[in-house]
Amino acid sequence: MLTRVVTPDARRWRWRWLDAAHRHRVALRRFGLALKAGFDPNQPRVPEGNPDGGQWTDSGATTDFSAVRRRKLPDLGTPPKVPKAPPPSEGDRLAVVKAVVIAVASGVRLGRVARGILWFVEYAPYVVSYFDDPKTLEELRESARSPRPGYDIHHVSEKEAASEAGFSESQIFSFENEVSIPTLKHWQITAWYMTKNEKYGMMSPRSYLRDKSWEERQQVGHYALRKYGVLKP
Repeated sequence: MLTRVVTPDARRWRWRWLDAAHRHRVALRRFGLALKAGFDPNQPRVPEGNPDGGQWTDSGATTDFSAVRRRKLPDLGTPPKVPKAPPPSEGDRLAVVKAVVIAVASGVRLGRVARGILWFVEYAPYVVSYFDDPKTLEELRESARSPRPGYDIHHVSEKEAASEAGFSESQIFSFENEVSIPTLKHWQITAWYMTKNEKYGMMSPRSYLRDKSWEERQQVGHYALRKYGVLKP
């Protein structure tokens, strides 16, 4: 009789997969309840208009989703219109998700903008993850080992910039440098890195860090995570 041998690695990955699947089911459940009852986040972390971040400013009142993709904020008094049929491209669908998250963060009830829109349920993790509470650095690092819908792997010291500066792949892709963060927060942080900032002598953080040490890149990366409510103070 043949006996299947289950290695510790296989067992560990199976448990990670089951955990990720459970988290996804929980996110969908929370999203379904929100659609039925309406959703009022009532969070202390409502995003501010952020002139140095460039992504969530209060200029450009519009509900045009192509404009949202260019990081313009829709009119907060007007809930975005979620189309009954899914937009043709992934980028356009994510633009709708982004507009909904902005509206929810400003106090619009989720049920008003997405009630009965079945295709939007697939993107529930992107909405739910945005309102996560801040976590410790260790928690964010550990979560990076288990990819989940609605989250991205983020490099505290930016991957491409660090590579161009000559840092090794083992350092860039190390456990200490990789964290799992909400996808939409990842977009915000990326935009912040590219935007001129008085804190860095009117240079973008990315430009400022061009000739800086690994330690300073880590400090700036941690600051960005705290700034956008991902990392605990």
